[in-house]
Amino acid sequence: MSMNRWLWVVWVIYCAWPYAFPAMSWAQLRTDGSLGNAVNLSGHDVVIPAGVGQIRGTNLFHSFGAFNVPTGGSATFQGPTKIENIVGRVTGGAASIIDGTLRSEIPAANLFLLNPQGIVIGANARLEVGGSFYMSTADELHFEDGAVFQAKDEKGSVLSSAAPRAFGFLGGPVGNIHIKGSQLTVAREQTLGIVGGDITIEDSQLRAPSGTLALTSVADGTVAAEVPLQPTHAIAAGRPLGEVAITGATLETDGNGGGLVAIRSSRLTVAQALISADNDGNTPRAGTSIDIAVTDTFGLRDGAALRVNSRAAGRGGDLRIAARVLELTGESAILTQSQGRSTGGRIDIRAERVQLAERALIGTEARNNGQGGDVSIVADAVSLSTNAQIVSNTLRNRGGAGSIHITAKNSLRIKDVYGGQTGIFAQGGAASEIGEIRIEGGALVMNGGVIGTPASEQTDSRARAGNISVSVDLLRLTGGASIDSRTLGGAAGGDIIIQATEAELSERSTITAGTRGGGDAGMIRIDVLRLTLADGAQITSSTEGGSGSGGDIVIEARAAIVITGENSSIRSSASGAGEGGEIRLQAQAVTLSDRAVIAADSSGTGRAGKVSIEAQDLSLQQQSLVTTEAAQASGGAVTIAADRLELQDSQVTAAVQGEAGTFGGDINIDVTGSAILHNSLVSASANEGQGGNINIAATDALILQSSTISASANVGQGGNIDIETGVFLMDGLSHITATAGPAGIDGVVGIRAVTTDVQGTVAPLSQPFAAASSLSDLHCAQRLRGGQISSFVVAGRAGLPVDPSGGLPSFLVELPLGPDHIGRSPELLPDAVHAGEPAAADWYPCPKERTRVAQRQQTIDDNRVTSGRFRAER
Repeated sequence: MSMNRWLWVVWVIYCAWPYAFPAMSWAQLRTDGSLGNAVNLSGHDVVIPAGVGQIRGTNLFHSFGAFNVPTGGSATFQGPTKIENIVGRVTGGAASIIDGTLRSEIPAANLFLLNPQGIVIGANARLEVGGSFYMSTADELHFEDGAVFQAKDEKGSVLSSAAPRAFGFLGGPVGNIHIKGSQLTVAREQTLGIVGGDITIEDSQLRAPSGTLALTSVADGTVAAEVPLQPTHAIAAGRPLGEVAITGATLETDGNGGGLVAIRSSRLTVAQALISADNDGNTPRAGTSIDIAVTDTFGLRDGAALRVNSRAAGRGGDLRIAARVLELTGESAILTQSQGRSTGGRIDIRAERVQLAERALIGTEARNNGQGGDVSIVADAVSLSTNAQIVSNTLRNRGGAGSIHITAKNSLRIKDVYGGQTGIFAQGGAASEIGEIRIEGGALVMNGGVIGTPASEQTDSRARAGNISVSVDLLRLTGGASIDSRTLGGAAGGDIIIQATEAELSERSTITAGTRGGGDAGMIRIDVLRLTLADGAQITSSTEGGSGSGGDIVIEARAAIVITGENSSIRSSASGAGEGGEIRLQAQAVTLSDRAVIAADSSGTGRAGKVSIEAQDLSLQQQSLVTTEAAQASGGAVTIAADRLELQDSQVTAAVQGEAGTFGGDINIDVTGSAILHNSLVSASANEGQGGNINIAATDALILQSSTISASANVGQGGNIDIETGVFLMDGLSHITATAGPAGIDGVVGIRAVTTDVQGTVAPLSQPFAAASSLSDLHCAQRLRGGQISSFVVAGRAGLPVDPSGGLPSFLVELPLGPDHIGRSPELLPDAVHAGEPAAADWYPCPKERTRVAQRQQTIDDNRVTSGRFRAER
């Protein structure tokens, strides 16, 4: 018979009992004669003396043909004070209905009631028993000496003096147990045990203060099973479990030291109900307080809650759940809490699938000076949606939050609606330590939602944000999802450590480590095979006001880092007095496209961070940017090391806008192969401060097409440009400048190249080489603007050809190009540039005239090389 149909039949009988059988309602308690004479015990309040049963040692045995307690009535067991266990069985073939008081006058005796046909407990049922109370529809009761007291075959029993040990179920159907509107309470530190077929508890209160409340449901079957009185996870192999449904009820074992609630079933449903095992005193609880083992599905819904509180100084017990499927919906919760100086219990969940939705919560919480417990979830798959959360909180004062550790073999999925609060949080209050979040498994997939460890926003907080650690095969963040470790007061931020094969961030999703106040932000470290940021996704380390410094961003990709789309970025920003964190990227290939950005910037008084990129192939395309920038402070350096570098319509910049005394960051580019710039900019600039230097080394070639390399300053000292390459190609639309404003100081441009073509082509010359005698012509110098003199210096063993009227020069020569020098012999260049030497103006070579230098093709066309001194060495 199905559970629902059986409940309907039993409940109809129960409700109709007093009216359909008025005479029987007062005479439904009688012995069956198997342990003495058959006796009818009638009346509203029935007394059951020891004489109608038999005593063995400290055990008192009774055998009833029928056992029922009418509404408002009572059944009172009597016997010698030495009795420790009262065991009553019902053999008449009908379920027992208890709607009155079960009482024992033996002070500390335990009471066992066995009826294989079923038990119904009504709204007026009460317990007045000094010891524990067990109700069961088992076939047998087993004792420590191996004896068996049978409930169906009264002649096959052995009356033992040993202590009861377990309930036994034989093959066949199992009677069910139904409790409705009842209030059942056992004495402190005692057990309320319910063992039978399907068990339903509705609108009732079951209490075992500081004791044990144990429910075990055993289904029909052909294999014998044994259920120990003390709950364990072990049930006899091959016997299926039944179903337990708890609705609108309270099951609790609250008290000093707390108690234990243990439930064993195949399916467990808890709706609009509370199951609690609070520790109200100073006695610590060792081990588990709520222990649920379900072989199929455990569902909490409609505000149901499992709770373990620890108050005063006592430690709370752990909350342990094992199920195939765990489902929480409708604002249901699994929660441990600590208050005062207590320590909260741990939440330990093992399941194939864990699902949270509709504001459901799994969490630990520490208040005042309490220490929160940890959350551990091990499952094949975990999912959170519609504002569901897994949380470790600490509130007020010096409480410490516990950690959250989730292992999802297949996947952890978080799906949130816009503006929702779905996610995993470890967060803290003032002066509290915040636990870490660790996620391991196959995939972490977030469509919206947050994984975060925020510290309190109280400015005097001494809390430290917890670390976030993710180790998965696939990390995918979409829909504005966020992994965030942030401290809002004086606390230090936590680190974010990610290890993955593939990491994909898109649709404005973020990974952020930040600080707002005096605390330093944590670092972000990502170790992946491939990292992709798209559609506005960001990885950010930030300082927002205060003196805290930004954390570093370190990314190592064994294959590639791809950043694409406007607002997609890796950024370190500082807006207070703290310094910005560094950005360090290492990969085989790094690609930026469609306005992607890698930036370290400072808008406050703190120094901007540095940017370092190491890759075999580095490509910037479609107005992408690598930059460091400081508004008030000094800037950070940009360092690039690559086998191949390509900039297409993109920029690499280092800028400072501050006053005198600030320093721009250097740009250092080291390429073992070729560096190609097309319609791109490499720039180090400063306002009143000193501009940064640009150092470019390209072993094979440096090619500039419609591009600019610029080191500039407005009022301050401009930076220098140093280029060393095998082949230097520069077309007529490209520029190399190291200049300053009228009140500034120009920098120096130095170029060392085996082959130099500053026209930007290696094609054959369109005109024959000029004759050596033409060097004495004056028409070139006459077209120099305003008579100002610049110089073009070429150094190398090949040197320049001699002047028609001069002698052989040294290996380092200077060829003056002004009107007063054309035609004179070359002059030796001093070993060092004199510090007091005045800056030269822009140098414009004569258009469409070329000079052949030492048998190598070198073209000087109408492009611009602007600097205080231009040096070209071979």
